[in-house]
Amino acid sequence: MARFRLVAGRATAPLGRPQVATARDIQISRPLYLPYPTLIHIPIQLEEPGGFARPRIFPPPIPFLGFVPLAAPQLLRTRTMLAAPARPGPVALGLGGEQPWGGRLGPLPTWPRSGPPPALSKITGGGEGSLPSVDILALLRPRLEAPRTLEADAGEEGGLLLRAYQEEAVRLLMANEGFLLADDLGTGKTVGACSALHRLVSLGQVRRALIVCLDAAKGHWARCLTDWAPGLVAVQVDGDASSRSHAWNATAHVTLVDYATLSDDIRTRRLAGPGLEWDLVVLDDALAYRRRAIQPIPEYERLRAPRRWALSSVMPQRAEEWLSIFLFITPGSARGGAATLPDLERRFRPYTLHRSKANLARELPPLTRDRIWVTLDRRQRVPYWEILEEERRRLGELGQAVTRAHIEKAVARLKQACNFAPASLDGTKVGPLVDLAEDVAAAGSKMVVFTQFRQDSLDRLHRVLEAFGALRLDSVSSPAEQSQTVRRFQDDGRWHILLADYDLRPEGGSLPGVGTILHYDHRWNPAERRRAEQRLHPEGAASLPLNVYEFWVAGTIDERIDAVLAAQGLSPEDLPPQVRPAEIEDRMTIADWLGRILEVPRHGSGE
Repeated sequence: MARFRLVAGRATAPLGRPQVATARDIQISRPLYLPYPTLIHIPIQLEEPGGFARPRIFPPPIPFLGFVPLAAPQLLRTRTMLAAPARPGPVALGLGGEQPWGGRLGPLPTWPRSGPPPALSKITGGGEGSLPSVDILALLRPRLEAPRTLEADAGEEGGLLLRAYQEEAVRLLMANEGFLLADDLGTGKTVGACSALHRLVSLGQVRRALIVCLDAAKGHWARCLTDWAPGLVAVQVDGDASSRSHAWNATAHVTLVDYATLSDDIRTRRLAGPGLEWDLVVLDDALAYRRRAIQPIPEYERLRAPRRWALSSVMPQRAEEWLSIFLFITPGSARGGAATLPDLERRFRPYTLHRSKANLARELPPLTRDRIWVTLDRRQRVPYWEILEEERRRLGELGQAVTRAHIEKAVARLKQACNFAPASLDGTKVGPLVDLAEDVAAAGSKMVVFTQFRQDSLDRLHRVLEAFGALRLDSVSSPAEQSQTVRRFQDDGRWHILLADYDLRPEGGSLPGVGTILHYDHRWNPAERRRAEQRLHPEGAASLPLNVYEFWVAGTIDERIDAVLAAQGLSPEDLPPQVRPAEIEDRMTIADWLGRILEVPRHGSGE
C-alpha cells in the first residue's frame, strides 16, 4: 500500500473540506471532458435488399455520466452531399460543424396543370428565383425508394408504367457505359433515359448526371424527370451569369442545360476543371445539334464521364455522323480503324438501339399530345409588346362597343408577332420546327403542319421547310388541286411535310400514313384544332400512332389563354370526342378576353 500523509488545516466553524496537501505514488487522471454530440460524423450502413441501397442511420453514442442521461440527437437535416461508396459498407457523413435543425421528408412535387414548365430549381422546392434548399434527406430519397419498373405502381391508383420496349431500352442503357438510343420520334426515348438514370442513382452507381438538350426540349425533360425519376434533386442552368454559376455549383443529382448555354459557359470557363467531370452525361438530339453547330469541335466533347448516352430520333446516315457521335459516346473505340460507312455501322451497331414507330405500333397509344413551350427572342419581344399596348389602347377606347371581331383582330396580330421575327424567316418557333422537320425527313416519315394565317405564315413556312420536302395545301385552291396535292404527298416518298391552314376541307383527304401533326400557331378553341386534325387524319383510319405537338409562347397571351382553358376544363385532352367548336365558343366571354387575357386597363379586374 502506498505511503501517504494528509495534512489538514485547522478546524474552523463551519468545518471546511479537507485538501490534499502532499501525496506520493498516486496517479490522478485528468477530468473527463466530452463534446456533445461526441462524434462529428454520423455512420451509415448501406445494405443491398431488393436491388437498391437502403441506408441505416445510427445516432452517436451518448455516455452515461452518473446523472440524468442526455437525449440522443436526431439527424434531421444538414447541407452535406452523400458520398456513394465503391462497395457496400459503412460510409461517413461529415456534418461540418453545422447544427442539425428540424425538418421532414415532404411529398414529391407535382407538375403544374397549366402554363409553361417551371424551372427545375422551383420544381424541386426552391423559392422564387432560387435554387433548391438541398439537404441530406432529399439526397437520400432515391436510395430509399424503389425506382419505377414494368410492374411498379400498377395498383388501383393507376400509376405510371413503362412499356415493354421502354424497359428494354432501360436495360440496355444501364448495361452500357456508352450507348445511342435512336428510336423514332414520339416513342418515349426521354422516358426510358429518365428511368434508367433514376435506377442508377438508386443503386449508388451515379451521383451527378448532366443532361444536355436543345433549348425547346428543356420543358419536356423537366416534365419527364418529375414523372419518371421521382425524388431526384435536379437543377436547371439558365439565366444570367450569376444564376448559372450558382446552378453549376448546386448540389443535385441531375443538372439540365441547353447546348448553347453549355458551350458559352465552357468557353468562358464558368464551367472548368472539376466542373467538367460527371458520372453520366446524356446528349439529347445530338445529331440535330451537330448538324447546326458552328464550331467544328463542339464544346461538349470536353466533358469527362465514365457513362455517356446519346438520344436521337434518327440513325446516323453518313460516316461523319457516326464518327461525330461515337467520338463522344465511345471515344476509345471510335479512334482508329476503317472509317467507311459499312465499317462504322458494323463497329458501333452493338452500342445502338433503333425501333421504328411502325414496329412499335401495337405498344404505342393511338394518340398522344405534347406542348412545346418557347420564349420570344429579343427580335420579337419588342414588336410583340408594342402591338399589345396598341391593341389595349384601341380596345379600351372602344369601351362598350367592343365585339368579338375586335378581339379576334387583336389576338391575330399578337399571334402573328409570335410566329416570325419582323421581315425575317427566323423566329423563336423556327428552330424547334426545323429540328422536327429534319427528324421527320431523315426517318422517311410524314408530318402535317397547321397554321391559321394562310396569307402570311403559310408562305414563309413553305420557304423554311421546302428543303425537307414540303408541299403547300391552300384552302383557296380548287377541290381538284387539293386532291392532287394530297395524293402526291401520300404516295410520293420525296414529300415529308404538308403545310395546311385551318380552313382546309379536302374531299377524300385522309392521310393514314402521317405520324406527326404540329400546330405551329393555333386557334384558341381546342375543338377547332381537333376538327382540323380529323379532317386529314380521321380516327380509325390511321395506320400509325399519332403524335400531336402544339407550339405555345410563354410570357404572352398564350400563357393566359392556357390558364383560362385549364380552369374551365377545356384542354384538348379533357374534351369528349363529340364536342363541336360552337359549343365551346361562348365559354370564353368578352369579359374574359378583355380582363383575364388581354388585360385591357379599364377591364383589368374582369368587369
